[in-house]
Formats: sequence, C-alpha cells, structure tokens
Amino acid sequence: MKLKNINQIANELDLPLSWIKEQVEAGKIPCLRIGRKYKFELEAVKASLAETAAEARQKRFRLITPDRYDFNLCFANAELQQRQQRIKRRRIEDVL
Repeated sequence: MKLKNINQIANELDLPLSWIKEQVEAGKIPCLRIGRKYKFELEAVKASLAETAAEARQKRFRLITPDRYDFNLCFANAELQQRQQRIKRRRIEDVL
C-alpha cells in the first residue's frame, strides 16, 4: 500500500485539484490526514469514485415503482376532473 499526496492523485485521476479538495472536505473520498497534509491510497479513491458514480446513475434512472405509478395516476385523474369541471362551467356560462 503506497500512499500518494493530493497532487499525485489529481494527476493520476486527471481531476482538478480543487474538486478533490472539495470531495475530501465533504468526506466523499477516503484519506489519511497527517498533520496538515492528506495522503491517499489510489485504489481506495478509485473504488470510492466508482461507488459514487454508480449511486448517481441509480438516482438518475430511478424506476417507477408501483407507489409512484399510483400517485402519478391519482394526480392525473384529479387534474382531469378539474379540467372537466372548468369545461362544464364554461359551457354553462356560454348558455347564460
């Protein structure tokens, strides 16, 4: 296990140094803090980034579960009923 500094990690992963610092401060990238310096294990950082990317993909492509489908269907039905009521009111107003 060879530890690398933040500049080496940024170069190896071809990522901006500022982004890596933000992720470290947010606790999203595993590291060791030795004094004022951060040390990283390259494989652990790669695994963490892969996991984060997988989670982002899952959030982006969430499946419609039966609960969501039912909610959307109820919402659409309520909206349809409101439209029908507005149309009826307009017809009544036109007749009067």
